[in-house]
Amino acid sequence: MSDLGATVEITLRTREAYNAAYDAILEALHLVFEGKILPDAKELSPVGHEPLKGEHFIRNRESLKVNVFGTRRGPFAKLYSTSGHGGFLELGTIHMSAQPYVWPAFQMNLGNILLQIKESLSGPELGELGRVVLQETER
Repeated sequence: MSDLGATVEITLRTREAYNAAYDAILEALHLVFEGKILPDAKELSPVGHEPLKGEHFIRNRESLKVNVFGTRRGPFAKLYSTSGHGGFLELGTIHMSAQPYVWPAFQMNLGNILLQIKESLSGPELGELGRVVLQETER
């Protein structure tokens, strides 16, 4: 979890302990990304709040989605836009200045991610498997 500025240390080195910690972190990421980061990003997304008329038009905020999944490198979460112009809004172009909405939503909730991971890792099923420690590291 070094990308978040944190590491997880499991003292009981078994596959069961690893899987339980992995699943707890995935669940924590899902809860925070769906429950906090996605709503914040939708609120911060620029360009209107009213739905557009016509079946082929969609506002960026309406197109935002979250995907949380596991990889060999560890749990992974992403927030993305299917509007076709979400990246242009976030990063800007040579014709338009950036209007970030995803990065600020993530930054506002970084502490919530770490707190939810700590809470998920302190569950009773992990307590039986050994000591799990989440340590914040310098980024």
